[in-house]
Amino acid sequence: MHRRSIQLIAGMTYSVSLPKEWVRRNNLKEKSELLMYEKADRKLILSPYSMEEKKPNDISLNIDDYITNIDQIMFSAYYLGIENINLFSKKGLTKDVESKIRKVLTHMSGTEISYEDKYKISVRVLLDKSKIDIIQVIYRISLIIDSSISSLIGNLDIEEIRINENEIDRLYHLITKIVTLSLTDSSILESSKISNVLNVPSYFLISKKLENIGDNINHISEYINKNKVVALLGGDHST
Repeated sequence: MHRRSIQLIAGMTYSVSLPKEWVRRNNLKEKSELLMYEKADRKLILSPYSMEEKKPNDISLNIDDYITNIDQIMFSAYYLGIENINLFSKKGLTKDVESKIRKVLTHMSGTEISYEDKYKISVRVLLDKSKIDIIQVIYRISLIIDSSISSLIGNLDIEEIRINENEIDRLYHLITKIVTLSLTDSSILESSKISNVLNVPSYFLISKKLENIGDNINHISEYINKNKVVALLGGDHST
C-alpha cells in the first residue's frame, strides 16, 4: 500500500504523485494517459489507458489444430472478451465439428453466428459486459437450483431439470467471463458490482460450487429416471 499527500499547484490544481514501481511496471512515461473511475463509495480507481486499448477484438482459429478441445478454445476466447471469433478449417468443417461449435454457443451468453459456409464459421459476441451484475447472476443461479431441487423431490420433471442445468452452465460461463475481464479492466470490476479485486477468486469459487450443485442434481435425476424405467420394464416382464 502506498500513501500520498494531495498537493495544490498554483492555487488551482490538485495532484497526487504515482508510485514509481507502478509506473515502471505498466510501461508508463511522461504524458501517458490514465483512466479514472469513481466508485459508489467515492473511491477512485486508476488504470493505464494503453492496457484498455490493446485488448484484441478479433481472433481467427484453425479448428484443424484444436479438433479435440474446440470447446476449451472457444470458451478461452469468450472469457478474454474477444468480440469476433472466426473458426475455419482448410479441409472443410465436418458435421461433427459444426455440431460441437453450436453446442458450445448455447453456453456462451450474447453470441450469434454472423457468417457461415463449409470452411468457416464467424461468431459475434453482442453481450454488453458493462451491464452484468455478478451478485444478480449468482442469485439467479440459486433460484434455478431451488427450482431443480423442488422438481427432484416432488413429481420428478426431468426435462425441467435438464433445461435448468443448461441455464446454470450458461450463467456460470458468463460469470467466468466477467470475473476474468475484471482482473485487467477496472471498469468491469466496477460495473459488475465487485467491491474489491481481492474478492474475485471468491466469486469464481462460489459460481463453480453452484455449477457443480446443478450438475449433481441433474445426475441424480437421470439416475432416478433410469431406475424407474428399469423397474417398470422389469415389472412388465414378470407378468
